[in-house]
Amino acid sequence: MAKRATGSQTLAVIPLYKQLSQLIEKEITNGKWKQGDKIPSEAELVDMYSISRITVRAALEELVDSGHLIKIQGKGTFVSRAAGKKMLSIGTSSFAEMCRQNNLEARRIQIEKRMVDADERDMELLGLQKGDQILRLVRVLCADGEPLILATDHIHPRFSELMNIDLENNSLNEMMIKTKKIKKIKSNDRSIELCLATAKEAEYLKTTVGAPMLLLRDIAIDDKGIPVRRTKEILVGDRIRIEYRDLTP
Repeated sequence: MAKRATGSQTLAVIPLYKQLSQLIEKEITNGKWKQGDKIPSEAELVDMYSISRITVRAALEELVDSGHLIKIQGKGTFVSRAAGKKMLSIGTSSFAEMCRQNNLEARRIQIEKRMVDADERDMELLGLQKGDQILRLVRVLCADGEPLILATDHIHPRFSELMNIDLENNSLNEMMIKTKKIKKIKSNDRSIELCLATAKEAEYLKTTVGAPMLLLRDIAIDDKGIPVRRTKEILVGDRIRIEYRDLTP
């Protein structure tokens, strides 16, 4: 890394942590560390570059924020599959709108679409009764052709006509709003936690079994506050950034 000059030379103005992050990024670009590789620990980087742990930590945090690295608790820091790729910033808007905001092309691959009996959680969270049927929709959501989200939606019976609507080439939110002429659909209760990819999830999302993922659960309501959908999403952890910028899609 560059050192501060003395005498008549100009002092370097780039902070040390920034110099280190740029150096690590360059090493990734040059192929020294490839996607999935574990990089040296904080202690090892301190010894390698004779700098403080605080500086090393700041550099690594910057590279995690930019999507070049991913930290896995208890295992270390790895070069992410997103290195050199654009992160998808997710708020609470529809997938189509999020892709538009991030200048990415949305694509949906339908895995399952059928009417099924409401289970106990459907009855509890969507206000249904035993014997009611919900529309179960499973899709892989892709941005610029890359699978990012495995989405499973349980949709209120009042939207059963969606069975006859193309939900691969149309936004689910937009079709729900259009068919029932409601003003908006928004998230009312959302939780996010870390999980590891199962064999089936890894197959759909083109990743490895046990890869770190994000598990998102969401209850959506209409403009009158009535629950209309419950969703479970498995998100590729190293391509997704969660941001709560817009709470009313």
